[in-house]
Amino acid sequence: MPLPKNPERLTAGQLAEIIADAPAAETRALLKAITKLGLKAPIPVVLGGSALGLAVRAEWVALLRSGRAFARSFLLAIGVGQQGQTQLFNPVGSGMRVLLYSWAADSSIAGAPLIVGTNNVQMAGGAAAPNLLINGAISVARTAAAAAASLPGLSDPIWQQLLALGELAGPGVSAQGFWAEIPAGWGIDWDLLQASSTFRVNLLWAEVPLDYPGASSALSA
Repeated sequence: MPLPKNPERLTAGQLAEIIADAPAAETRALLKAITKLGLKAPIPVVLGGSALGLAVRAEWVALLRSGRAFARSFLLAIGVGQQGQTQLFNPVGSGMRVLLYSWAADSSIAGAPLIVGTNNVQMAGGAAAPNLLINGAISVARTAAAAAASLPGLSDPIWQQLLALGELAGPGVSAQGFWAEIPAGWGIDWDLLQASSTFRVNLLWAEVPLDYPGASSALSA
């Protein structure tokens, strides 16, 4: 399937549709032709709505279908005099990069303060997460949650927000890249500084080899 005439006038979405409909044998030639236009694959494109945001970036459909996409949802009851913490951590020596695609959080109390930050200390009791390719291998990354009187300090806060009641807050889904890339030995924490509340956090990420092309954080763009 050759590119149409005047391909430089096509939108990214139209180019992605051409690639999606092409036989596998023609995909390489199409990508070479697109590269000559000064574009780089994968092409970000809105394919349709999705509760997880998977359809916003064509690459994530491929990551899901290849068994590299994972999700975790926390619902943490925080008691009197406590704070809540959840974590996504890439273990030391994992040989993988964790590409955090999107997250969202809310609290049962309006205006509850949320702090998101990096951490090089893994929380105790971490567990693997399920694969979004049903019955696929569990995650290399570990997730954990806890409520305690005090929380360990973050290495570097990168996001702070007052959560609205019943409204999942977060950075949304970026069609241009990943929200954060987590190397081995590091993680991201979501800390809610609000006692006597319920804390919900939803995470979506992929795990790729160290030589995965284009593995770079949207935060550094």
